[in-house]
Amino acid sequence: MATAVVIGGGVSGLASALYIQRSLPQFSKVILLEGSSQVGGWVNTTTYPDGAIFEHGPRSLRPVGEAGRNTLLLAEELGLTKHVLPIFPSDPAAKNRYLFVDGKLCALPTNAWSMFKKLPPFTKPLITSLWKEPFHRRSNEQDESIYSFVSRRLGPEFADIAIDALCRGIFAGDCRKLSVQACFPPLYEMEKKYGSLIAGAVFGFKDPKVEATGLVRRAIEDKWASWSLSRGLQQLTDAMAASIQNTKEGEIRLDTKVTSLKRNQNGKIIVSTPSDSIEASLVISAVYSKGKTKTALLIL
Repeated sequence: MATAVVIGGGVSGLASALYIQRSLPQFSKVILLEGSSQVGGWVNTTTYPDGAIFEHGPRSLRPVGEAGRNTLLLAEELGLTKHVLPIFPSDPAAKNRYLFVDGKLCALPTNAWSMFKKLPPFTKPLITSLWKEPFHRRSNEQDESIYSFVSRRLGPEFADIAIDALCRGIFAGDCRKLSVQACFPPLYEMEKKYGSLIAGAVFGFKDPKVEATGLVRRAIEDKWASWSLSRGLQQLTDAMAASIQNTKEGEIRLDTKVTSLKRNQNGKIIVSTPSDSIEASLVISAVYSKGKTKTALLIL
């Protein structure tokens, strides 16, 4: 019996365990080890007695791009279609965006005219960054960080304030350590093909056309800006966890930390926890980098 172990139960851990369970039949057992008391990581929703919902992590998801489409498909596969709440471009939740800087909420520009105004926390109108963008040379590097890319094309201030907040909200990560090619491939391709983000937008850079059905088709046809769930986004990670556990092959252990990884004489990996040891043929670490031990991310 081949066993796969996933370490870390954030969204990436849940997704990894779910993928193995559905797509790699050679593993008859999938065990997800989560060091905290709940799965889902930053996706965490509190529901109050009066029905109010507070999102501790992201409050909505965008349906655009391959990742956005895949998340909608996942929600549909998990039986959450009736709980999906679309957010349209005309809705206040889509139009009103804020940055929390130096203890204050700062509204982001909501129309073209506001781009010409100096709005805090920025020290100059955003249009000054945009009009210079086409004149910057494209990079010859194979890849670079999101911060480096945006700072080079739109200026350090925009990268420090807007992009840093964006990356922490979407990826819960540092834009100085995230790859622009991996995280924002359309921006990377715009520069490579057109030499400019503005030129790419003007000449109609678009995501490749895909066959769309179900929720994805609705999102495209109705032009959703983003979407959420009726009981908050934790409903998605809870459904992922339930799907893993609702089979004999899936197991999730909370409050379980890994103390060591060792390879035995048979080539299997021994995953040790405070309570027992697991012999695994595959180990995937979904723990964020600060918490990783000196082990490989993927051990076969």
